[in-house]
Amino acid sequence: MFGDPVTNPHGWDKVPLSDLAEIKIGPFGTLLHKEDYITGGHALVNPSHIHDGNIVTDEKLTITDEKYAELSAYHLSENDVVMGRRGEMGRCAVVKESGLLCGTGSMIIRSYGEVRADFLQKIISFPSFKKTIEDMAVGQTMPNLNVPIVSRLEIIKPLTKVQDDYYAFVELTDKSKYAIDQFIKSLHAIKMPQHNL
Repeated sequence: MFGDPVTNPHGWDKVPLSDLAEIKIGPFGTLLHKEDYITGGHALVNPSHIHDGNIVTDEKLTITDEKYAELSAYHLSENDVVMGRRGEMGRCAVVKESGLLCGTGSMIIRSYGEVRADFLQKIISFPSFKKTIEDMAVGQTMPNLNVPIVSRLEIIKPLTKVQDDYYAFVELTDKSKYAIDQFIKSLHAIKMPQHNL
């Protein structure tokens, strides 16, 4: 619906990401030490925990409530976008739960509200946009991103009404998919042979 975010075939306005969101890198490695890690605490989100737009945490790579409170500047909130800043460019996910901590190799992108987190996540992970990020990344051995680089990324900004129409359509589609899934399950239940006890 919005077209390629780099070639911008619909001619949407483009603005720097810093106009749309607060951008912050995760804590420096010096703030987290091996002895800070426990099992079953507040999970860290590093690039290795972001898979296909989802966050998959490691319960062995977590920190205590005390350490989590100490690192309050790096708390991930629901509807933040967490993005890897090292290695594979464009790896990002929308945060869907509270209590997570942005890891050293990640950064937080927190929308000011003009665009949704889901919209930013889809733009950043779009193949042509990932290539743009790779071209801007610094570092000889491993591509690396910092706040100035990410702030300059040009993001298409469709009219609010167009965005709202799109998300209304997505919501209707999701409801229809759910209704169809439920209908198929009920059909399977009817077709299952009834066994006498």
